[in-house]
Amino acid sequence: MRKSISFILLLLVLDSCVERFEFSGAQGKPVEIVVDGVITDEPGPYTVKLSRTIQVGSTIGGLTISNAKITVFSDEGESEIMGETSLSGTYKTSATGIRGVVGREYWIKIELPDGRVFESLPDKMDPTGQIDSVYYQFETSVAQNGSKSYGFRIFLDSRITRKENSFTRWRFDGVYGVKTLPELNPVPGPSADLCATLPLPCSGYAKNDNGKLIAIGKCTCCDCWANQFEKKPTVIDNRSASEIKGLQVGFVPVNYYTFQDKYRVTVTQMSLSEKAYQYWLTFKEQKEGATSLFQPPYGKTESNLFKPSTSGKVVGIFHASAIVKRKIFIKKETNNAYLLAEVPLNCDGRFGPAGQSCLFTFPGSTNQKPDDWD
Repeated sequence: MRKSISFILLLLVLDSCVERFEFSGAQGKPVEIVVDGVITDEPGPYTVKLSRTIQVGSTIGGLTISNAKITVFSDEGESEIMGETSLSGTYKTSATGIRGVVGREYWIKIELPDGRVFESLPDKMDPTGQIDSVYYQFETSVAQNGSKSYGFRIFLDSRITRKENSFTRWRFDGVYGVKTLPELNPVPGPSADLCATLPLPCSGYAKNDNGKLIAIGKCTCCDCWANQFEKKPTVIDNRSASEIKGLQVGFVPVNYYTFQDKYRVTVTQMSLSEKAYQYWLTFKEQKEGATSLFQPPYGKTESNLFKPSTSGKVVGIFHASAIVKRKIFIKKETNNAYLLAEVPLNCDGRFGPAGQSCLFTFPGSTNQKPDDWD
């Protein structure tokens, strides 16, 4: 069994695989409103997330905005007030409410608790074509120190509906099953290399008077399904091409957790208006520039889909997209992925899964098994 870096460092590596979209104001100034929403031609509900950000470098994260009134409209005279969910700042339409239709235009009106009002520009939903196939290519990388890392590059072949203004985005989402051992929750002791354990309540175990583990119920935090999101959007201006071959849309790293079970790749093809395309293109360029000496200035992703307002600034987007999806599963036996990853070393001197709740170890994960998971 191969040794690894400490469990804490491993978690940092894992977390780096999930890069969340972050917005910041020009020169670090506060951005008041961040909007993240889309309406598609799939059945609802549709979601809009509303928050505000603060100055870059602050120790306080983005703040969600509750108690707002968000109304979605169509050019056919439809409208629906979105309801706030149990998640603060997340608003949804009804599952039987407004439905996105190709060829129509949609926009939202946001009324904040402080009385300010923002309204997006109408965005037309264009057709999107189809994904012919999604496939992968195994890759081995060798660092200067000789260490190796492994992964799968994700590609697609696609056909796109061409028109006068035709633009497309592809979104990559990954889900992988993970297992932890919360009954071995570490309790720091006098030695940094060895610590005692105390079962978490969600583990379904407890210790008796002799210090032995006894089963007392069902574990609710042993098995989770974690997410990997794209680091940057993939967008193209497809007015001059109708067939896409071998386009890379994602990368799946091989580590101990991503291939404990198997990995599901979902690629979503989304039609974009020209305004939405320009927004996502700028966003992509900004993400790419973050590691460049010629990094573009922050604040360039302010939305061009919202009417200018003297009472605040809006970043983010609400747009309309026709979508198609294609899913594939990569099994842990593929290229012996589950044998290639280093096994983490825990503070109790044990190799293997973390002695912690999977919901804590993988923020944003769920203990609800996906419907399509065998």
